[in-house]
Amino acid sequence: MGDSGVGKSSIAERIVNDVFSISTEATIGASYLSKILSKNNKIYNFNIWDTAGQEKYHCLVPLYYKNCDAAMIVYDITNRNSYLAAKKRIPELRKNSTVSAIILIGNKTDLIDRQVPKSEAQLFSSENNVLFLETSAKTAFHTKDILEKILEELPPPPAPIDSIPLIPTHTTYSCCNY
Repeated sequence: MGDSGVGKSSIAERIVNDVFSISTEATIGASYLSKILSKNNKIYNFNIWDTAGQEKYHCLVPLYYKNCDAAMIVYDITNRNSYLAAKKRIPELRKNSTVSAIILIGNKTDLIDRQVPKSEAQLFSSENNVLFLETSAKTAFHTKDILEKILEELPPPPAPIDSIPLIPTHTTYSCCNY
């Protein structure tokens, strides 16, 4: 999640399909992407909801993160207001979700008009116990690292259950006698 124009859709497309489109239309509501990742002989399926950044869709965003395990909050390093808005989303996210990992992503490192110093965002992230990464969806700088960092913070998946008997193997009981 994040403000409109910060590159959420571009990051999602880069993560899932390793492509970048110079012209993207604004997301309406949300779009869904999926990415399967293998790590340490385990398979992880990431269901990625790319939420709209326009203010008129802000009330819909909690529907997508309510039961999520992790959240990506994106801002544009050349737009200070997008950074300030991203910072405000963290308490909202913690209050209204079951999220285990939050990553704050400063996007558009390929641009030179930086308004948000990396050290400032790193300090904020550290003080608020969130992961931090700067990326460029355009050049693919650190985009592959996003899911890896999230995996490091998620609790381990439950141990697989070998088998669950679906049909009882013991005698059927009557109403009153065991």
